[in-house]
Amino acid sequence: MRYVFLFLIVSNLNLFAFENFFYDFTVRSTYSQYFDSSNTVERVKPQKYYISDDYYVEVSSLIARDYVYYSFFNRKDDISYIFPGSYVIKVGKNGIEQIKIFFINRADTFIRIKPGDMHSSADFYLINTLVHKDVKLPFKIRDIATGSFLDIAKCVGNFIDLKFFIPKYFEVYDNVASIVDEFRAFFKSSYSIPEVYDGAMNEVGEMVYIETGMPQRKPEGFNCSGFGKWVADSIYQTITGRLLKIEDLKIKHIGIRGNSFTKHYEFSKDPFFGLDWTRNIAYKLKNINTKLDLSRVRETDVNSVRFLEYVDNRGYEIDNLEFVLYYLALNEPGYMYFASINTTMNGFPGKVFHSHVVVLFPFIDREAIFRISVMEVNNETSIKSLKDRYPNAYVHLVRVKVPKSISIVPIPKEMNN
Repeated sequence: MRYVFLFLIVSNLNLFAFENFFYDFTVRSTYSQYFDSSNTVERVKPQKYYISDDYYVEVSSLIARDYVYYSFFNRKDDISYIFPGSYVIKVGKNGIEQIKIFFINRADTFIRIKPGDMHSSADFYLINTLVHKDVKLPFKIRDIATGSFLDIAKCVGNFIDLKFFIPKYFEVYDNVASIVDEFRAFFKSSYSIPEVYDGAMNEVGEMVYIETGMPQRKPEGFNCSGFGKWVADSIYQTITGRLLKIEDLKIKHIGIRGNSFTKHYEFSKDPFFGLDWTRNIAYKLKNINTKLDLSRVRETDVNSVRFLEYVDNRGYEIDNLEFVLYYLALNEPGYMYFASINTTMNGFPGKVFHSHVVVLFPFIDREAIFRISVMEVNNETSIKSLKDRYPNAYVHLVRVKVPKSISIVPIPKEMNN
């Protein structure tokens, strides 16, 4: 059975940011008799309603105790995930008890709508984070179940930024996707780069120890900070033809961060090494051929993500990292981030140690799907991996604009043997 849909273009709401976002209210309205009560429950036979040659609405039901869940999933042939604007309507003995409308192809991003006497209320969840609570909607919940999402969008569009629920692809995201592809291809074509304590590449391409500058013993390789520098070098060399100097990145920001307690451990424990290192990288990539100005090292900090609390010189809780990166991908497309993961120091309650550096690449792909690449020493990992290894940690981010193309810095042949 085919349905013809009238697509209403409302430019200020940007509701049709990509071709596969469509509305299934006509299909939902034909099932309205099932929304009165779960007492008259009748299992709905799974059905596909094609609205074009390859897009369709998949209707199904699930009975769980006293409730029936009616699903209206927007799908496309040969694609496993559901598309934005998919509905799940929960029906109890007295009618509709809840509606969920899903977005950005994820189960953790949705609007949850609850009934009221004369109106409904909605909670907005973005990447498993409650961002708006009890937003009043001037519609009865049954009208929402059988109507167009466009009505909700018109109602909330002036005070809720719907771009976060309906992301749009821009060409600048290709810069980020391309640099990710470059490093992935490099890792596949090269042998494993050893992880070496305190290892990095200096400004003439030699593998040395960060602390002393002395040549590495075999095997040669990177530590996490050296790997971050090598990624930054691939951008810096593309622009300048040179590599970054280790000594420039080791400059400590005493007085910019820390306190009287940490001053005693600046050289014995170096608690802010990762923070200073990543800030220096971002500064040098933004200010080519400019000496470090300590009064400006915070300029590239990520410190103003809505809905979350930023802790000075620590960043954001690692549990919120995926949300932070999604927010940044939409608010400032075309950037990558050098991250310093920090935890409290063993034996020093409440004191912070920046212990690990990673490189993060968030972007929206051409199918309007959010992607993140997490890169560490010769490895692409994941947000989950970071959270598992660093529970209760914080992540401090600095931003770097991604160029259209880069030339990856070659590694010494000895590292490939």
